[in-house]
Amino acid sequence: MRPARKAFWLTSKAFSVAGKARRLAFIARSFARKAFGVASKARRLAFITLSIARKTFSVAGKARNLAFITRSVARKALRVAGKARRLAFITLSIARKTFSVAGKARNLAFIIRNFERKALRIAGKAIWSLAPFFRLPDLVDRSVINEMFLKGRLP
Repeated sequence: MRPARKAFWLTSKAFSVAGKARRLAFIARSFARKAFGVASKARRLAFITLSIARKTFSVAGKARNLAFITRSVARKALRVAGKARRLAFITLSIARKTFSVAGKARNLAFIIRNFERKALRIAGKAIWSLAPFFRLPDLVDRSVINEMFLKGRLP
């Protein structure tokens, strides 16, 4: 394969990879945002449930002190309190796992961004391997050529 054709092929491949990486980065970022939102809601729910459990234990204690009035009320309140407490721990566990998923999605977004940068770097190298085939003046600055390429204005 001729150098010019090979460089053009490399450039198109690099931009294809960069575009895919960019799209994946946006998807990963949206997943991370959603996961953080779910995690914060789960965390709030866990605190609310813990508050309810504490209040229920308080009520249960009072009902127990007044057991001569009715022992069944105390038993039911303690049962509800236990269930609320277990629910609070389950909700906290879900919140922790959601934060873990959000962190992994964030890390994936950073990895994809690095791939995108590498692809753009390869594209830049391919451009400079094609530079002798374009009739560019010797005085043109490298940054000007890069800008022209990014705007699609190279001849």
